[in-house]
Amino acid sequence: MKAAVSAGNMIEERHKDILNVSRKESLRDIVTHVDKLAENQIIDILKDYDKNIPILTEESGFVQGNLEKTCWIVDALDGTVNYVNHIPFYAVSIALFVKNKITVGVIFNPYSNELYYGADGLGVFKNQKSLKIID
Repeated sequence: MKAAVSAGNMIEERHKDILNVSRKESLRDIVTHVDKLAENQIIDILKDYDKNIPILTEESGFVQGNLEKTCWIVDALDGTVNYVNHIPFYAVSIALFVKNKITVGVIFNPYSNELYYGADGLGVFKNQKSLKIID
């Protein structure tokens, strides 16, 4: 959660000075310098947590290691098109993949300050309030 909130706060602070928008493969697939800054911030925090867990990111691919039994999956700025156009639907998304399934997930919307997170066996929460899951 620390990585998502920290990167999200940085993303929101830099919202007014969006520079260097680049296109990837299509007109709707873009990346900004903020995507890369947030990604680097998350990588640093995750490495501090456990430097042995490989990290897969949207912008850089595998930062270290490769897909093994355990891996972090990161989209540092999910919804870049919305972010660039000042549409408040974007988030930081981080998941922990263990033995072929996602075991931990965190989504933080820095615009609305909403933090969603969940983990196997612990449930799902929004800003520390338990959410009911319907299968």
